[in-house]
Amino acid sequence: TDLRIDFAEVKKLVLPKYRPLLDAAMRDLIDKGQPYDMEFRIRAADTGEIKTIHSIASFDLDRRAVFGVIQDVSERARIKDALEDEVSRRRLILEKSRDGIALLRTDGSLAEFNPAFAAMLGYSPQELGQIRVWDWDSQFSRDELEEILTSLGDRYLNLETRHRRKDGSVWYIESNATYRPGGGGQVVAFIRDISARKRDEAALREAEHKFKALVQQSLV
Repeated sequence: TDLRIDFAEVKKLVLPKYRPLLDAAMRDLIDKGQPYDMEFRIRAADTGEIKTIHSIASFDLDRRAVFGVIQDVSERARIKDALEDEVSRRRLILEKSRDGIALLRTDGSLAEFNPAFAAMLGYSPQELGQIRVWDWDSQFSRDELEEILTSLGDRYLNLETRHRRKDGSVWYIESNATYRPGGGGQVVAFIRDISARKRDEAALREAEHKFKALVQQSLV
């Protein structure tokens, strides 16, 4: 049985920002015979809840009637919005973080990285797409790095190592890494430059060494 719906009544429920789009789609449908397939939002008459509606319609010229399907896709729209928000938050973290962030495939290549990581190494994004982790890590061998990437599993890894910049200079970093199964398996690494800390530690050791030497000399 066909359910007859008054378009004017439906339009009252549509949120104002979508009404011009719906009007234009309806004009094209009736004047040009152009079916429409669109989504818009309404305020439910009974509860006042905002819902997302998917509507498909065609026009029967002989009967001068519009036939269509209206489906509530609010849950799907909420999931889509949530995913888009998550992607936006993730992108913001990647772009604004002062620490390097890198997503490494198990073959040592980079799946994704942030601007800070590229700046740390001095490579362009295009160049980073052509090299592997053993090209910039100067402390561990390729075999050791491959072992780390392929055997991390559910473990959380914290390590200190040395990275080599494009210009050949070497600097100390601290890396916190974890494995995620998505994308064929990737290692997410958060990388911090600890060169200043290493210099301070070396200066402290030197000062302690000199102090001990002075104490020993005073006892002679």
